[in-house]
Amino acid sequence: MIDNKGLSAFVAVIQQRNFEKAAQQLFITQSAVSQRLKLLEEQLGQTLLIRTPEIAPTRAGQALLKYAQNLQQLEHALQHELEPRREQSWVQLSIGTNADTLATWLPRALAPWCQQHKVLLQLHVDDQDQTHHLLHSGEVMGCISSLDKPANGCVSTPMGSIEYHCVASPDFHRHYFSGDISAEQFKKAPVVCFNPKDALQHQYLKTYFQLDADQLSRHQVPSSEGFLEWIRLGMGWGMAPKAQVKQLLLNGELTELTPGKTVTVPLYWHQWRVSSGLTDALRTHILAYTGG
Repeated sequence: MIDNKGLSAFVAVIQQRNFEKAAQQLFITQSAVSQRLKLLEEQLGQTLLIRTPEIAPTRAGQALLKYAQNLQQLEHALQHELEPRREQSWVQLSIGTNADTLATWLPRALAPWCQQHKVLLQLHVDDQDQTHHLLHSGEVMGCISSLDKPANGCVSTPMGSIEYHCVASPDFHRHYFSGDISAEQFKKAPVVCFNPKDALQHQYLKTYFQLDADQLSRHQVPSSEGFLEWIRLGMGWGMAPKAQVKQLLLNGELTELTPGKTVTVPLYWHQWRVSSGLTDALRTHILAYTGG
């Protein structure tokens, strides 16, 4: 039988990535958090945390984290089944998503669902081809990813795609590009990237101009809204979702550099194979919303 106090301490430390903040979350002292974790590791005979260079679950910790999230959801379902008329308590659910999905349709899709099921949503944001690492580590129970192949113990389901367009401000367009746009012009024009893992610009330039994006000068703006604003201000060109730039293109604040030359990124919903009714309901809702 796993000690509940130790399990709560372990989950809090993983969520907060900090012992002091975990103690504040649980309303106990930092030394009490450490003691509960020590007793839990002794009980299980496993080291659960990597403490340096940053806090992360070990392989055993990843398995325990998945257990903790499933246990919480099962308890929530049991409470509803035993006392259907009683007002249900909120349950926490963690999922991984890419920033562009979060900046466009995901809040509208999930807000009514979270209200209906009394879910406190914990969103972890990473690049669309990196979110599956969060699922593998046990930090999230499901994720939106551009990778179709599921990790061991997981399943994936197609859920549509995002179409990206190459955009810039009109002034930037006039300054750096003229006539038929060429690879040579892109070599002189700064590009805006989301983060070092953002490969959209690489894919676009390789596909249409046989150019390596690593050769370009770049800005790095790790915010979907900030990324687009930096482009709108004339600081560089970048790849942005159609849904996010449609109005800016219509009102002339942005221009499309190469109409018809887009990058389409397929998206997949990944979740653990061993799931609960709540996680299955979430998958059904997301797929229905996106037409997947």
